[in-house]
Formats: sequence, C-alpha cells, structure tokens
Amino acid sequence: ATAKAVAGSYNINVTQLAQAQTITSAGQTSATSPIGIGTSTTINLQFGSISGGTVTSSGAKLSSAAAAGGIGANSLSINGTTIVTSSATTSANALASQINLLTSTTGVTATAQATDTGALGAFTTTSGAATYTLDVGGVNIISSGAIGTTAADIDTAVSGASAALTAAGITFTGTAAAGSLKFAKADGSNITVQESGAGAVGGFTTSIGATTKTFTSQVSLSSATAITVAGSNPALAGFNPGTLPITYSGATFVQDATQASGAITIDSSNNSLQGIRDAINKANLGVTASIIADGSGTPYHLVLTSNKTGVTSSLKLSVDPGGDTAVGNLLAYDPAGTQNFTQSSAAQNSALTVNGIAISSTTSSVSEAIQGTTLNLTKIGATSLNVALNSSAVNSAVGSLVASYNSLNQTLTGLTSYNATTQQAGLLLGDATARQVQTKIRDMLSSTLTGSNGNLTNLSQVGISIDKTGTMSLDSTKLQAALSTNANDVSALFATMGTATDSLVSVASSTSATQAGTRAIGVTALATQGKAVGSAAAGLTITSGSNDQLALTIDGVSATVTLQAGTYTAATLAAQVQSAITGSSAFTSAGIGVTTSADVNGVMTITSNLYGSASLVNVSGTGANNLLGATPTNTNGIDVAGTIDGVLATGSGQILTGAVGSPTEGMKLLINGGAIGARGTVNFSQGYGFKLNQLVDTYVSSTGSISSSTDSLNRSITDIQNQTTTLNARLVDIEARYRAQFNALDLIVANMNSTQSYLTQQLAAIANLK
Repeated sequence: ATAKAVAGSYNINVTQLAQAQTITSAGQTSATSPIGIGTSTTINLQFGSISGGTVTSSGAKLSSAAAAGGIGANSLSINGTTIVTSSATTSANALASQINLLTSTTGVTATAQATDTGALGAFTTTSGAATYTLDVGGVNIISSGAIGTTAADIDTAVSGASAALTAAGITFTGTAAAGSLKFAKADGSNITVQESGAGAVGGFTTSIGATTKTFTSQVSLSSATAITVAGSNPALAGFNPGTLPITYSGATFVQDATQASGAITIDSSNNSLQGIRDAINKANLGVTASIIADGSGTPYHLVLTSNKTGVTSSLKLSVDPGGDTAVGNLLAYDPAGTQNFTQSSAAQNSALTVNGIAISSTTSSVSEAIQGTTLNLTKIGATSLNVALNSSAVNSAVGSLVASYNSLNQTLTGLTSYNATTQQAGLLLGDATARQVQTKIRDMLSSTLTGSNGNLTNLSQVGISIDKTGTMSLDSTKLQAALSTNANDVSALFATMGTATDSLVSVASSTSATQAGTRAIGVTALATQGKAVGSAAAGLTITSGSNDQLALTIDGVSATVTLQAGTYTAATLAAQVQSAITGSSAFTSAGIGVTTSADVNGVMTITSNLYGSASLVNVSGTGANNLLGATPTNTNGIDVAGTIDGVLATGSGQILTGAVGSPTEGMKLLINGGAIGARGTVNFSQGYGFKLNQLVDTYVSSTGSISSSTDSLNRSITDIQNQTTTLNARLVDIEARYRAQFNALDLIVANMNSTQSYLTQQLAAIANLK
C-alpha cells in the first residue's frame, strides 16, 4: 500500500484468476520433417478479445466398452453437475440426450455427431459349406446367401434394402465392389454390422474383423463459456477431465490496438514444426511457442501461449493467401473464422468483488481497486483485508532518526571537548566548523516549521524532544497518538509535500531552490497533442505491396510500418494502424505511442500520446493517401502556459515550471487539462527531513563548509610539506657548505702543520750552528 491508501476493512471475493490463452495445433508425425513445399509464407499475428458466439468441444468416439455396457452412474459431470448415465447410455445419441436434460443447469448443449462406419473395405467372395447373412443396424441386407456370394451380390442386396435402411435412419454410399461401401446414421445412434453363416469364409473380414462390430460416434458440446468436465470416468463418455479444448462458432475477434502486431516468414529454411516454433520465439511477438508429444500416431503438436494474461490477449494468426497451403492449414487461426488450432486455455481476466463491487483486471495484480493498494491474487476464494497505517514502521523510522542524531551529537561532543579526567582534548577542540554543525542541526530540529501543509509545526508535537545536554528522546506514546489522529500531518512534518486545490493540478517535483508557501496558479494555454487528421474516409482494403506501407514521423522519430493485408471496418483498420505503430521498435524504444481512431464517417485520426510542442505526427508512404486522403491536416502540439504566484512560468508539455530566481524556482506542476484562467492554489511545504538534508548539504557538499575547512587544512598541510621540503633542501646546502669549509680548513691546518714542521727543522738547524 502507498500513502494514498484509505484505512478500512474490505471484503474480497475472488471468483476467477487471470490467465493467458493457449492454443494447440493438429498433430504431426514428425517435429523435424518439412511441412509443405517451402513456399515463402507470411504469418501475421494479432492480439485482441473474443466475444459472442459459442465455444464447441468434441469428445472422442465412444469406446466398444461403452457401446457394450453403457456409461456407468457418476462417470461424467459437466460444469459441476453430474450427468445421469447408466448401462442404457450406450451411444452418442443417448449420451447427448442425457446431457441436454441438464442444459439449464450446466449451460451446455450436446449434439451427437453422425455415426459413420467408414468404408468397409474389400468384400471377399464367400466360400465354405454354409450360407452368408449380413445385417446393418438391425436391417437385414442379405439372408442365407448362397456359397459364392460376391461383392456385386452385396451391392444388389443393399440397393434392395434401401427403403428399410432409410426407415431405420441409415444412409449408405459407395459400393462393395469398389471397397468403398459405408453406412451412416445422422442421429449418432450406434450402427452394428453383423455377418453370420456357420462355416462361411469371406465377406468384409478385413474391416469387420469378427462376425459383429459396433460403430459409435462422439458428442460435441457447446456453451457460451468454457466447459469443465469431471466425474469418476469421463473417458467412457469420450472426454478428458478438466477444462475442455475448444473452437469458437459465431464469435467475433476485436484487435487490441494497444498491443503490437507482428509477422514471421516461414520458408524452406524453417518449415518444420521445430523451425516454426523457433521462428515464433525469435520474433519476440508476445507469444511463446513449444512442442508437445502426446504419444499418438501423430504425436507432435505446436502449442502457442500468449505472454500476457487477460481477455485482450487472445490470438489471431492470419496466413498469407499466396503462401504454402500446408503451412496455412496448420497455422491459420481466426476465432471468428477458420480455426486450425484448438484452444486449451482461454484468455481471461481476474474477476473479484471488493465490498460487493465487481472488479475486473487483465492480470492477477490488481491496482487501485482499493485506493493506494495493490492486490496480488493467488487463488479463488473469499477473504477480508484490513488496511491500516503501519505505525510500527513509522515508529521504527523515527526511532532511527533519534538514534542517528544522538550518535552524531555524541561524536561531535567528544571531538570538540576537553576530558578533564583523562586530560585529553578532542581532535577538533576549538574547531569552529564542528561546533557550528552541532549547533545548527540542534537549532533546526528544535525550531518551529513554517509553511507546513499540516497542523503540526514542531517535533515536540510528535514526542521528539532535545534536552539541555543536546540528547534527543522519543515519546512513542505521543507519536502513536499523533499518527492515530492525523497521520498525513505527521508525514507533512517530515517530508516535502505539495497539495493543490484544483484536482487537475498536482506537484510533480521540486528542487532545493523551491521555497515553501501558498502559490496562486493561472493557466493561459493548455497543452495539446500533435495529430494527423484525414481529409477523406479511409480506404478499407489493404493490399500487400500496394497500399500497406506508412512512413511516419512521430515526435521527431521516423520509421516505416507495414499494415496487414485484408479488408477492414473503419474501427478494425484504426486498431491495425495503432498496433502496427506500437510494434515498431524505433518508436517503442523511444517511448513513443499513438492513439488511432475513426469517426462516424470513417475518417482516421492519428494522435501522438505526447503533449507539447515536441508532439507531432506526419504520415507518408504508399498507404498514406488510402488511410488519410490526399490532403490530411497535420497539427503540432503546444505547451502549457501560465503563471505560478503571478510570475510567468515555463511550459513544457503539460508541465509548468517556476521561474528561475523566483520563490517557485524548480517547482514543476502537472496541468492535466481543465479550464483556462485562475486554477486555485498550490500549498508547498518542506518538512524537517528536507530541511535537515538541505542543512547537511551545506556542510558536506563539494562547496560546503566542511569541504572548505578540509581544503584549508589540506592547503596548510601542503604548505608545511613544501616548507619542509625547502628547509630540507637548505639544510643539504648548508651541510655541503660546512663540509666544504671544513675540508678547506682541514687543508689549511695540514699546510700549517707542514710549515710548522719545516720551521721547527730550520730552527733546530740554526740552533745547531751555534
């Protein structure tokens, strides 16, 4: 839940979960063998909704066990209702009758399909010691036929029994002579073919396989909604348990213009079941393809599942009429027409009620059914939901604020004070910046808040106080009382908030330059969207290679899209155009979208989703004239214009921004429509959280006082280091000079010593002369 959630108790009843559509193709003998002759074939894919008509599902033919012993009691239930069956329920006709007795309860109508023996095959001339007799559906065809009864004899006998067969509701086609003779019964009753004649050899032995064989049919079920089958043994009735795979009859398909359509090409390089699967998945069209094998004689089925849930995510696959027939026979799927897939899972919305009000959602994540709340649906059933303020989380957050403040205050006190006991001074003792940080934060949190959006103006009103030592404390009881009576005011006390008196005006954002206060709003122009409007009704036939290309420039981005060939109504063509544009990566990657519509005269309008002067739509290409006529009108969007607090503001799209240098600098207002003129006021307040961040930023930002002090200290350190380097250099020079002087003196002394020695010797010599 968000801050917009409304507290209260809500009764929720989920009756249906959203699901995606899954469809399954007819079986193939191989997943890797080519399908068709490799002719290049375009498969167009659309998403939309299916409505109207009925859903139909056909069961399997009744088994020989059911034909012989019937369908036991409780074997079959449909949509939760048990169908009354017994040993007498031995045919599709009988089963359909029992199902239809409960149509008013199940919503399902049953139809018995015609029973068909299929071609009985070659008739072998009889031989042996006995005569030959043939009965079909209780009608005697030939009795006591002589040894050597031939296929021609059978054909003659069948023709002779045609009146009796007709009376029994049996028709026949083909001939025994050609091996194509077969019998059918339109009402779905069983047909028993019996051959007899003790000792006789021959007849329809290759197809009958025994003296008697009973041919059965199957039941087809139809309903306006999905059909669910259960029971102790539904297979006896020809059905598997669960929601039945279906096809549609009489339905309509409406394309969802908000979802991208796309196409893949199947040719000789990828015309196997695996190749088709890989081509679909590689195209990223919003559908996932897979292959399943069911173990039958044609085990491999292509399974397609839409990636999105909801009724608007049903699939339609259209095949290029000039493409490969075999590929078309496999992949064509139109819920309103040819369906070569069966649906095993219907696209459906989540359905629920909230306090008795019906809600529908395309996903299982339902937003805003309860204001400010998202419901994640996981199962069907009823429950109750209590929405209340998470006061424990608020208490925890405020408690963290108190603890963080006290930790900071204790750290700063320790760094800026002298401990007489330990006779240790804090590292920042006497530092003016550190003392200022501590004092300013304490003063700000102790001050009264001005311009608040709520009725609370100081922290003491929510139980936060600071004592004379600078320690902050929290009275949780007082905070809880404030939350219980005015939670929004508590939020306004801490956060930046902006509220407008006009419901179509809202504060989108603000900056540190925005000042608190109540500001009058005036609108002189509303933002509009760029659009292209046709000059004539759109042509409703799109022909490949002729008028299917649209070259568009939307909001400054250009791309070409291709429309799917076909014949449309104005509404379906509008949906196809919008879907094609939505599917263009050039537009989607830039976040660009459009809305396409047709008026009552069939004239098309393509409107950019963007507001403002950057919004524009230009259309050219081979399909432009067909879609918009020869002289369409292109209108660029305009920006909103107006004033905030009487000062001209800057408009961009629907955003009105306060003027630089004004008290509203940095304030961005979303003007979402409405009227021209005075639009009420916006009250903008900045809570303690904003002011604390702003204050701290003045200290810790790159231009803050801490950074300045740090820079000053670093410069002093650098100066000292430079002075040390200079002094060291001078000392080296002095040492060198002193060493040079010492060496010179040492040399002088040596010379003097030498002179002394010389003089001493001379004096001694003189003395000796006496």
